[in-house]
Amino acid sequence: MSVHEAKDLSELKAIAAKNKAILVDFHATWCGPCKSVGPH
Repeated sequence: MSVHEAKDLSELKAIAAKNKAILVDFHATWCGPCKSVGPH
């Protein structure tokens, strides 16, 4: 398994086109649950 970071929708589409399955993890600096599981 490899990790890729998509900076925009076109990069995400390119990654998705090359792989059978992808996992997308969304994060926001203002999100309480994101803050609790993010790096401290």
